[in-house]
Amino acid sequence: MTTDAQESAAPELHEKRPLNAPGLFVGMAIFGATAIAILVYTMVRTPQIPAIVSLDYTKVAGSVLVAEERQTDARALQAALARRQPGLDVGIPDLSAAGFVLEGGSVHPLIGRSGIVAIYRNALQDLVVWHQFTGSTADLPDTNDVREQHGRRYFVHRKSTNVLVFWQDGSRVDVLTSSLPTEQVVALALIVS
Repeated sequence: MTTDAQESAAPELHEKRPLNAPGLFVGMAIFGATAIAILVYTMVRTPQIPAIVSLDYTKVAGSVLVAEERQTDARALQAALARRQPGLDVGIPDLSAAGFVLEGGSVHPLIGRSGIVAIYRNALQDLVVWHQFTGSTADLPDTNDVREQHGRRYFVHRKSTNVLVFWQDGSRVDVLTSSLPTEQVVALALIVS
């Protein structure tokens, strides 16, 4: 037996709650789908050239990318790399006047383009990595640091741990990368170009 007070309380327990507006859930679903799409896009897109060169520098510093040809003479390394990659127009700079010793180099394609890498260190073990690949500086992303010297344009890109200086050399792009201060890397680039 129920009392009148119990009967009037019972329907309140079983009243339907109002539904939340579906707009909130739809908005969250669209936001989540957009975030996932951006994440997937950033994972599958081809990284830009400076990012790849910077990663190569890190690989050299960590001894993951090593010289296939151990030559301390720029001309000897140039000839050895030309033999490894017939038809590749190779030019290896001599940085000895700036205090850097050539450790060697490798044939090293960059984004499917023919290329080489050369590795240098000075007496303080500062690392300088030289890349040369077939291409154009027009393929580089924009930078706000473009310098002109003797009719040549130098494109300076900065990454978190290193500086990259690119310039056009005929049908090739040359790039010098180091963790040295920007002006020192630019000065080295000017010496070798």
